[in-house]
Amino acid sequence: MSSIEKEWCAKGYIGMWTVYFLFYYDYSKSYESLMKAESIYKEINKHNAIIPLNMGCIYQSIGEQSQDTEPYKHAFKYYKEAFASASKNNDKPTLSICFTNLLTVAYVLQRIDDVKKEWDFYKTFNDDSRKDIVDFNKSLYSAYLFMRNKDYEKAFEEFDRQEKILRDKPSYSRFYISGFINKAKVFMETKQYEKAIMCLKCPEELSDTFGMKDAWLDIYRILAKCYKETGRFDIGNKYTEKYFLIKDSLLNYRQIVAMNEMRAEYNKKNV
Repeated sequence: MSSIEKEWCAKGYIGMWTVYFLFYYDYSKSYESLMKAESIYKEINKHNAIIPLNMGCIYQSIGEQSQDTEPYKHAFKYYKEAFASASKNNDKPTLSICFTNLLTVAYVLQRIDDVKKEWDFYKTFNDDSRKDIVDFNKSLYSAYLFMRNKDYEKAFEEFDRQEKILRDKPSYSRFYISGFINKAKVFMETKQYEKAIMCLKCPEELSDTFGMKDAWLDIYRILAKCYKETGRFDIGNKYTEKYFLIKDSLLNYRQIVAMNEMRAEYNKKNV
């Protein structure tokens, strides 16, 4: 094959990642698809920032489901790599999605200061065709700083602004839902549990509509805690049960083992 034909094959594998990851939640197959794409790009001496971005998405999802920091650390590393590649090649769509995910993982790991280099680049970044997501990201950075500094009032204002930016934009439904979840977390931090519960009614319905099982995890976990904090243990226990049912359906540790085995085999072949 020519280099152009090989690159189309690599893009086909990236497309397979989309199906396996977003629709089947099969992380081992998702991982395998990306490794094949990565191998082809190395063969033709090219790089595509989508590959480390999507690798980061796999590890971030595992981190969210397992509540383990190690997968988040892998995701952080991949997002950094993807951001550097996208900025170098002026890949604006990838750059913005990567920055959203990088910020989220950095906040979870309490490493917001470690994305200052990326922020210094992104704060002057413009993309007229995707102004909404750029504005969302800049607001998200401010919100996480406010959360870290326990300035919950200002953090809530930023999360509220993000919700308005992406309202009625189905292509950004995942980010829109995350705005509600973040506002609920602010209410939890300030022990306003009833408001947190009300805040999650909309994303619970939207996640059901769009079939976002991974979003249900955050929603059910927060609702379980809030109902228990307000003394409604029967409802809280129902949401705890829902949480574990979804978690068990998403996270198959055999998939993680398979990913590690594939990476080891891939590294051995490279050597």
